[in-house]
Amino acid sequence: MIASRPNSDLGRHVFGVAALASGLITLAWHDYNDGHLLVYIVYAAASALIFGGAASQFRRSAKAGAAVLGAAYLVIVLQCVPGIVAAPQIYNSWGNFFEQFSLLTGAALVYARLSSAWRAETLNWIGRILMGICAASFTLEQAFYLDATAKFVPKWIPPTQMFWAVTTTVLFALAAVALLTNRMALLASRLLTMMVVGFGLLVWVPLTLSNPRNHTNWSENAETFEIAGAVWILADLLGKRAPEKSYKRECQETFFPVGSVPTLFLSRHSAQPFERALVIEWSCSGDVVSCFVSSHETRRSFYFPVVPFHCCDGAIRSETASLTVIHFMSGNAWSYLRLVAYGFLGLSERA
Repeated sequence: MIASRPNSDLGRHVFGVAALASGLITLAWHDYNDGHLLVYIVYAAASALIFGGAASQFRRSAKAGAAVLGAAYLVIVLQCVPGIVAAPQIYNSWGNFFEQFSLLTGAALVYARLSSAWRAETLNWIGRILMGICAASFTLEQAFYLDATAKFVPKWIPPTQMFWAVTTTVLFALAAVALLTNRMALLASRLLTMMVVGFGLLVWVPLTLSNPRNHTNWSENAETFEIAGAVWILADLLGKRAPEKSYKRECQETFFPVGSVPTLFLSRHSAQPFERALVIEWSCSGDVVSCFVSSHETRRSFYFPVVPFHCCDGAIRSETASLTVIHFMSGNAWSYLRLVAYGFLGLSERA
């Protein structure tokens, strides 16, 4: 059996809605006399965010929307470079750069995923590395400004504000390591998405509601959900990679190679009232192994339209099965527990 994950584009939709909101907020509240950006650049960037965010909600226009968003984020990223050059020792400028770079990465991933020119493995690698670098920057930014980070934590959340500032910094670091080393990268991207969404729901949404006239609260709120959407896009991308063999399938192919033939018999085995299974007795390198498989698995392995078994009276009958289990009589009892756990989480052992 090949493990597959459900298709999801929810990250793209969240990312697009947040970008659209960011564009509207920029048009409504931007100070055109601040001297940092020319008026026409502000209008162009905000319009691009609005158009790209709206277009990304629809499958047919998502690629064009991602391209527009990517162009807008590229301009914003480049605007962060002078600050880094002017004061490279101040990490706040670097932090702003990588926050915007994570959004550029999200838009680029959407565009590349909808383009047939990119192989899934290459896109996964690029996405992991770029988002892993951004997660490492988030770690450093919180570590350098730990006191300021702690002040944003709601006081009603136990045990202390500093506890959660340190904890989230460590979690950012763990996510960066997981993405850069490809160790449980899918799980790390999903948990990182949840954490960033938590920042928005617990920190910026309450601040925005308590002081709706503050432009910073609105812009930070939108940007937080943009970053969450960008990481979510990576999680969806990793979840949609080429189907990989499940733990159960790897065990079957390791111990029951293609071409192996049952040397004893196929028989019906009683189970719970609502469960039927097949037991296959194999002789593999001198070891006798029992394997419970479904009728679908048996068809894949033995090319039988139905699964035959020999009864005591010599007649050949068929039986379908709903229980899929692997058990080694002389093997490790934890194999079945791992199979159940990975199946429940919807992950493979490599995830």
